[in-house]
Amino acid sequence: MEPPAFSCRRAVPDDVLQIKRLIGDDYPSVHRRYGNFDLRQLIETSYFSIVATEGAGEDAPVVGFAVFADAPTLTPHFRSNDWVPFVRKAFPEPPRLGVGNTLWAVFAASQPMAEDAVYHTLLATLYTTLPETDYLLVAQPPDAAEFGLLQHFFQPLSPDLVAISEQEFDKAGAQFWLSTRQAVVPDLVIRKGRVEDYDDLMPLLLAEAGVLTELGEGFYLDELLERQDATHSVLVAEDGETGQIVGLMCMTSVPEDQQYVVKHFSCEPFQKLKRVLPAPGHSATPTGGTTAAAAAASLKNSFTITFFYLSPDFECRAVDFVRAGFREFPAAEYGVVRLPHSIPDHPLLATAQYVPLKQGLTLRLGCFLLCRYALEELTVRPAGPEDVQGIAHLLATPGGDTSKARAEEILEHVRASLGAKGGGARTMCLLHRDIVVGVLVGDPMSPDQTRAYSAAFDVDTKVDFLAASGAGDSYFKQTPIEIPKIGVGAPAAASSSGGSQSHAVQENVRACLEALKDPLPGLRVRGFFVRPIFRPHIRLFLRESLRQLRREMLYYTAGPDEEVCSSLVAELMLALPRGNTGLYSGAGAPASAAGDHGAAT
Repeated sequence: MEPPAFSCRRAVPDDVLQIKRLIGDDYPSVHRRYGNFDLRQLIETSYFSIVATEGAGEDAPVVGFAVFADAPTLTPHFRSNDWVPFVRKAFPEPPRLGVGNTLWAVFAASQPMAEDAVYHTLLATLYTTLPETDYLLVAQPPDAAEFGLLQHFFQPLSPDLVAISEQEFDKAGAQFWLSTRQAVVPDLVIRKGRVEDYDDLMPLLLAEAGVLTELGEGFYLDELLERQDATHSVLVAEDGETGQIVGLMCMTSVPEDQQYVVKHFSCEPFQKLKRVLPAPGHSATPTGGTTAAAAAASLKNSFTITFFYLSPDFECRAVDFVRAGFREFPAAEYGVVRLPHSIPDHPLLATAQYVPLKQGLTLRLGCFLLCRYALEELTVRPAGPEDVQGIAHLLATPGGDTSKARAEEILEHVRASLGAKGGGARTMCLLHRDIVVGVLVGDPMSPDQTRAYSAAFDVDTKVDFLAASGAGDSYFKQTPIEIPKIGVGAPAAASSSGGSQSHAVQENVRACLEALKDPLPGLRVRGFFVRPIFRPHIRLFLRESLRQLRREMLYYTAGPDEEVCSSLVAELMLALPRGNTGLYSGAGAPASAAGDHGAAT
């Protein structure tokens, strides 16, 4: 008999009963491992929570559950804000763990039968859905027994007692375990294409599944494989386990391609593809300019992916191809992919930025820009007075969705927040190689302000506050309320007697306000900007900022005459006003860009 096929989907609060059945009689050991836990709260507040089901139907029984977070949330003695420096100090040997490539497995349960297969399915789903995740950590009490997830997929970590004292390590109150993505979803093996690969590749390309770019009339694979040189390259991807060819990428690096892109597309936010750092073998002049050779190198600062194929079964590892492309052309800082403007999301474009056409031009294919520096490690930390100069330099030439006037306003917010009278505002920096490439200024919100936003906007339709606060079984008093003012645009006002809101909506607002005795801490954004090439990492920037500031919710509002930061809004959920809050633009902007200017969370 074949083993059952398991599927995965995101966990929802309705799964709690089945998850409790999974735990069953094993509750004492689960409690020993995780302490007091609330399943609904874990599902609502975790970064990624999934269930494995036996089959793919809606009524398929749940056989596994896993919760992943950006910090060890169920380890009370281990401060979540300290985990990166602590882990790097205690375990200095590679791999280099960080917020960009590591998550924590904070809860897991499985049906005892087929436990290995269930956990493998859960981990494979995590790694394929979040391909930037290379490592998983687990922290559990030293006296907690090992269980299936650790036994099958994790290795215990031993601290370097030279780098960290035993007393300091013991204060963490946990034993640490590490799992690597390669043990579950191996890297692709990328190599140079060979002429003998032709017979294996052509049937795959003609089948079309996995072909991202077009097979042009001048596409002759045999010639491309045979005539590779310093400006033309063909890379082939193999399954690391079977050796079977599963991918193909053809590239060129000639000045004419780069000049065409700069001429037809709005590359100003990307310095018209000029060099960011000196090319290998070149350096900046003592006066800060560039040598003639370095200037010439800027004319050949990119490569173009002319053809791309990757088997759908391996799409999650498209980043392996991108890294290999930059290795093939070490002097190039940018990679260009020409695809239809409305191309569906593809993992190859996970770190790419769409570059719009210049005004008045019409071309069938759009431009998607990759940058080698967007593949490197980024860090997030609170800004200090020493960062003002770097932030000012960042905002000096904003471009994109931020005007110069708005950039000056953001810089004023930064200076005010870092001054002696900061007023409680906080500024966070996104850094690449210790250079500021992003800034966020926000005001930590009081409980009253959070309640006000929940009353004025339908935030409770996006977030289950009851589950998130661990108050899912609470009952609420049915008392008349007045929705408080929020200080943004015209005040929202309504009462239990009726008005512009329906009775059902008012009951929802009442329950929300009564439940939020201890609301989720919020942060209201006052200013935000990220250098365009690093915008694929905005979600990381927001996630880390909230974690380090000990906030759970981020709010962003804009009035009808205010400039909207579209790159930020793209990562948020739109919460519409419950009534006339004075925030409607009437300009007909698309809803995906907060066209009605409600609160984005």
